[in-house]
Amino acid sequence: PNLRDLYCCTRCHLDTMGSKGSKTANAKMRVLTLGIEAQGKTTFHKQMKLLFNGSFSEEEKQLYSRTMSQSITVGLQRICDHAEEHKMELSRKAKKVSEWLLDQNAHTLEITDEVAGKVRILWECPKFQDALKSLGKFEYTEALEYGMGHLNRLLSTNWQLTNEDILIARQRTTGLSFTNFEAFKTDFTMVDVGGDAVERRKWVHAEREDYSAIIFFCSLDDFDAPCASNFKGTKLEESLSVWEDVMMHQVAPVRPIVVFFNKKDRFQEKIKHVSARKYIKTYKGEDGDYKAIVRHIADLFKQRIKKSPIPRKGVYMKTTNMTDSQTMHYIFKSFYDFMIRRSLEESGVGQKKSSSKGGETRKRTSSSASPSASPSAPKRSKRSKLSGSAADSGATNTLSTTSWRSETVSDES
Repeated sequence: PNLRDLYCCTRCHLDTMGSKGSKTANAKMRVLTLGIEAQGKTTFHKQMKLLFNGSFSEEEKQLYSRTMSQSITVGLQRICDHAEEHKMELSRKAKKVSEWLLDQNAHTLEITDEVAGKVRILWECPKFQDALKSLGKFEYTEALEYGMGHLNRLLSTNWQLTNEDILIARQRTTGLSFTNFEAFKTDFTMVDVGGDAVERRKWVHAEREDYSAIIFFCSLDDFDAPCASNFKGTKLEESLSVWEDVMMHQVAPVRPIVVFFNKKDRFQEKIKHVSARKYIKTYKGEDGDYKAIVRHIADLFKQRIKKSPIPRKGVYMKTTNMTDSQTMHYIFKSFYDFMIRRSLEESGVGQKKSSSKGGETRKRTSSSASPSASPSAPKRSKRSKLSGSAADSGATNTLSTTSWRSETVSDES
């Protein structure tokens, strides 16, 4: 059969799964997103809303407007506290503002013109920027830097929240959060669970549900970031530890799992001036070598897969930037195509049996179903898209930003 026939057959299979035999109702996919805090899970959910639901409600926009303001005030207060704790000398004016800010409730402080004038004094103080660098990345870093860069616009009387503002705004997830949308004639339910240490205790309850797939998020630029929890190490090391827990979990071993290595843009900039060898102890390559470092991080994740007592039918990896709306539609479409093919494999639709001379039965996977896959067609290369090698126990296919590929983590650049 050609790819169109396989697609139609798989659609029928998904429809049957999702609607109890009805081939006219939409298929249903339920996807669980996991990862420690501030890895991009919530941003991914926001992108899905923007792409497939079109916009946010007025209530949501008001919430994100408050969240953006809090990201600025709470973030600045955190840096002031760090500077005071480490006895870092600020300028006279900045120190006065710092003392004032530490006495405020940063979560409820409204950014008026007067407050904006004060926070600018802090932000423009060289010693304050040194305190920010000394503190390192924390949960409000990105939103704070973005907010301070757009402070004049945010203070404007005719300011209207943009999609970029919403994507950047830092929002802590507690409990379970659901994002529902329709795409490609499929009803999706994305389930977001909090990623900090306290919230991760609830994962076991979430994982008992029936899911079509699990997406695990890891922020690449966290390789040097200290943990906010009691975990001793970097946030990348904490992600690896949590990932190992996921791999060791006994619930639903046949679920397809995707790893999104997020924030590749910030990572590319950071490794130009921060040593990867210093923070990733097992990395022995050159500092600043983007592909080599990403490949090594992917290998660290693969090592945890091999420890799993559960046979894994394939874990797929992809470098991403969740705030880049231009590429998100293609990334999600690639994810959807991957799920179609996995469903195809599980249903046996794309498998063709033939008998050998000895009476043994051989199977040909759906990857050979390409229109060009005739006996006279040339063999496909080892790097062909969606190769069938992932069906091997413990095998891992790694994904590029532009297509689902095997063997190496590649990048559209």
